[in-house]
Order: sequence, then structure tokens, then C-alpha cells
Amino acid sequence: MARLLGGCQRATTTWRQLRSGAEVVSLPSSTALCERIGFPIYDQIIRNVAGPNGVAVAQGRSLLQGILYSRVLRGRTRLGEARDPSERKVAVAITPVRASESAAPPPRVSAPLVAGQPGRRAAALLGALLLGAGTALAAMPALFRLAPTDLSRLDGLLAVERSGEPQAAILVLGNSIAMCGVDGHQLTNDLSGAPVALNFASPGQTLVDSYLLLQDVPRSVDTLVLVMPAEGLAGSESLSLQAYIAFYMFGFRPDAETRRTLDSLFGRSVQDVLDASDLELRFRARWALRELVDSAARRLLRKDLALERATSDLYFPQPYTERLAPEKMRRAVEQQIAMSGRLRGDFDPAKAKLLGQIAERATAGGRRLLLVLPPVNPAVRAGREALPEPVAATLAHLRESPRVAMLDLRRLLGEADFIDAVHPTGEGAERITAAVAEALRNPS
Repeated sequence: MARLLGGCQRATTTWRQLRSGAEVVSLPSSTALCERIGFPIYDQIIRNVAGPNGVAVAQGRSLLQGILYSRVLRGRTRLGEARDPSERKVAVAITPVRASESAAPPPRVSAPLVAGQPGRRAAALLGALLLGAGTALAAMPALFRLAPTDLSRLDGLLAVERSGEPQAAILVLGNSIAMCGVDGHQLTNDLSGAPVALNFASPGQTLVDSYLLLQDVPRSVDTLVLVMPAEGLAGSESLSLQAYIAFYMFGFRPDAETRRTLDSLFGRSVQDVLDASDLELRFRARWALRELVDSAARRLLRKDLALERATSDLYFPQPYTERLAPEKMRRAVEQQIAMSGRLRGDFDPAKAKLLGQIAERATAGGRRLLLVLPPVNPAVRAGREALPEPVAATLAHLRESPRVAMLDLRRLLGEADFIDAVHPTGEGAERITAAVAEALRNPS
């Protein structure tokens, strides 16, 4: 910083000398100024104040300074140079051209650093841009992993599926309700033989996301628990492009069965996503980098969120640590009631068929599937006790499979057991996990 300030002071002195009409001026050394501030300051000095009788002498480490000066005053200057071998410096003298000589073409400087043609500069700039873009695209998977998002948890889940470590016998799938509601450690301790239970739930996990995770379930898994709110069969969305980009950047590739199933259920909307090229997906993955600021602010401001735990904990990734204040709870409940009301009449037959495909894939190879309807906040549930008829019919059909069991926990918890409108507290999670363990011990 001291060298930078010193260079600025010397530049100011030089400016004043030129203003005063000095014929020979020694510009500041490039060591202090050129390397710290850059050439534009010199350019500005000479462009604006070099008088008709003035001579500016620039002393620096290379001829590049003088070349730049001559280009600024092209058609109005002469460029000369003298080398001092002992100091390895170049003195460049720039003198004005008389009016009678102004028509003569400026002398050419035969130096490898001179790029006289604008086209060559443009080509060099374009090449640099293309090189930078190519490097960014090549590094996108690594950059994507470094950018914290709500989907970052998928990276760890897919890594476990690839490595098979830790060896799990039970996997729990679902959205943030399952993240907050099932404790893998407690489930392991509550079951005979202490089978390892991992919580594979993730924020906003849809039925399509759960189906993608089922593709590469480790062979050690013999039981799958799918926590699905009744609203999981509502809505018309299929495969989210943003979610699929995260799966893809984290190493997931759909197999033929996955593609065939999703294509048959959702048609063109899914085909466009699955058929996207590697280059397109890498380019579109830049959304994760744009979220860096938002994610950093969230981690700084939301002290009530255990975001690191929610990302990396494979057993009980409960992100919430504080119950909502009464007024915030009231507003959250009202919003949830309004959303649930909209979704109850928006049954999606394609999702019902997908649930059947999930059951078929989950029970392949002799595995069991436990489908759990999670607890609903009594304030939200009031007046909405019965399941919509299409949902009830879909669940009844699934129960006909000998390897599929159903667990309805919608009335298990009271209002005090919810940390907000939908997510259970730690105590509520203990009761949910105990009920899941009981259902696994005594399947019906």
C-alpha cells in the first residue's frame, strides 16, 4: 500500500510538472506505479497535457510503456529509445511532430509486443473468453459441489450409494418432514439386530427424486421407508430441471429402466430434461454459483438453522433448532391450510402411477417397503381428516402388495410437537421413529 500511495504522489508531481510547461520530465518508475496501478495513468497524463514543445521521458523496465505512449499519440509523436545495459532499463522519449510532418505516417516499432491490428487484439480477446468459458464448464461439477444449495445433500447420498459405506439395511426417503421426523440412530437401537438405518430424505424431495435415488440402492438394503404426505400425489410438476442438474453434477446417470418409466409417465416434459446434453447441463448448472450470496446470507442470518447438519448428517438431519414464536406460528399455519386446500383437489394420476412404480422397484429383490403418512399439525388438519378419494384409492391398491405396508401417523402428534406448521420437534421425532420401528417389527 505504501508503494501504491508513493506511486500516486509521484504521478501527481509529474502531472504538475507537465502543466507548468517543463520540457523534460522523468516519469515515475514502473516498479512502484506501473505494476500497482497500471498503464492508464501514464496514458492519461501524456494524452491530456503533453504540450507542443514538451518532451516526456518514461523510464521503465520494458519497452512496452513507450509503445503504449506512442499508440496514444499516434500521428503526433516520434518514438525513440536508448537502453542502459547496467540497469536493464529502457528510456523512451516521446516528442511531438511538427505540423508539416503530421501527414507522414508514424514510425513503426518493430517489437514483438506491438499488436498493431485491431483484428488481432479482438481475436486474442475472443480466444481468452472462449478459454475461460471452456475451463469453467470443465470445472463445473467441482464448482457445483463447492456451492452450498438446498440440494447439496444429494451429493452425500449418492456418494453412499456408490461406495456402499456405511452398509445400511434401512433407508428412509422423503422430504424435509422425513428429515425432521425419523432418527436413524434411534431406529437402529429400537430394532433387534441393530440394523443400520440411514435417513436419505432431502429438502423438497419429490416422488420423482425418490425414484431416482432408488435406482442405485446398495444391495445391503432390505427395507425402504418412504415418508409421503398426502399432498405428495397432488400437483402437476414432474422432474425438476434444477433437481436433475444437481443429480447429474453429483454423478448420477439414469439407466434404461429409469428413463423408460419417467418417459411413459410424464412424456415430453421429462424427455427434454433427460435428453439434455452434458454441455447444456453444465452450462445450466451455473444457477448454483448465483446462489452463493443467498446461501452465505442465509447461513449468517438464520442462526436457528443447523444447515451443516442438514447437509451432511446421514442419520437425523434435523435442520430446525427453535420453535416458531406464537405469531409466526399462526401465520405459518394459515399458509399451510391454504396450500393444503389447493392441493387436495389437484390429484395427479401420473404421480399415482409413479408411486406404484416406486413400490415395484423398492420391493425388487425381496426388499420391503413401508409407506408412511406423516403426522399433520392438528391446527392444519382440523376439518380435513379424510383423505381425498383418489389418494385413498391409490393407497388401498398399494396395500394389496404382500411386500408393501402402510403406516398412517397423521393423528400421532399434538400442536406442541411441531416446531412450525409441518415439521416435528425432536420429541415429536422420537414418537414418529418409535412408531416406524414398531411397524417394521410387526408388519401387517
